[in-house]
Amino acid sequence: MEGTFGRFITSPLFTFQIGPEKKEFTVHSQPLAQLSDVLDKLINGNMLEAKTRRVDWSDVDEDTFVRLCEYAYLHDYTPPSSQEVSVCAKVSWGGFAEHAVGEQPPTPEAEPALESEPAFEPQSAFESQPTPVEEDQWGFGFHGTYSKRGKRRIREERLSLLKLPKPASPVVEDLLPYKEKSIWTRHLKDSFSSAALDATGDNTNQAREARFLPQANTQDQDFTPVFLGHARLYLLADKYMIGSLRQLALSKLAQTLFNFTLYRQSVPAVIECVRFVYAEKACFAFVTAPLRKLITSYVVSVLGQLGDDKRFEALLEEGGEFVADFWRAVWKAG
Repeated sequence: MEGTFGRFITSPLFTFQIGPEKKEFTVHSQPLAQLSDVLDKLINGNMLEAKTRRVDWSDVDEDTFVRLCEYAYLHDYTPPSSQEVSVCAKVSWGGFAEHAVGEQPPTPEAEPALESEPAFEPQSAFESQPTPVEEDQWGFGFHGTYSKRGKRRIREERLSLLKLPKPASPVVEDLLPYKEKSIWTRHLKDSFSSAALDATGDNTNQAREARFLPQANTQDQDFTPVFLGHARLYLLADKYMIGSLRQLALSKLAQTLFNFTLYRQSVPAVIECVRFVYAEKACFAFVTAPLRKLITSYVVSVLGQLGDDKRFEALLEEGGEFVADFWRAVWKAG
């Protein structure tokens, strides 16, 4: 049959047993086989799985497998959905009494100014640092200035492509206040922009359907499944050497973090993402290195908000490789 789609839907069927319950997904084999040589050998090669037309992927969850199939057909995937945070649920924020989500927590008397401080928003280094004028060999300074301004403009345009529309929040916003302890802390706020640009590369919002775009968060959304969904797909793509999907998943996670507003109840989502990418079961360190660099860079950039949070302190007390990577990132950024 002519055409790519025709070859897809007429290709032999192949069954994947997904998740701990080994739920069977029977799909046309060609869309997945064409993603990488590794998958092609698994499906069409001389391995036992190719002969039985069946493979055990019990270590892959259903949602991740569905996103893989979506990418196989459409070369993109729908971002994971967030969970709803109950408006009536009471939680204990580090340093504050329990209160219902949606109510403003009392501001500590020792630091009355924190209530009026603006919440952190990602911003790039060019917004806070002056551009030095460099003289060219003739002493007029024109060439160096033009070059730096051109680079700054390109950087600004790339960062603008990462920005997502902010959804309306149905509840009173409870932002985690930013505490600027020093000029060093102020500099850390800008450290994530470069990491986000490196991770996204050419994967921007241009020519991408709205359904595939990452989403910004609101206070009543738990983004834990969003962060972990992108990370799990990244690891699956890496395992089966699907380079384009691996980069796309990293890009979407980076854009999600770039637009992420850190509310008090958003902290657990960030912490769980850190725990996942640093878990031994995630894979070898060199596989998760890009993920680790990205999430650690984000944590460093919001240190002015997380620094006094008891939940973040508990994460640091757990020790492990994250603490070492976190300190190296802080030292390098400072």
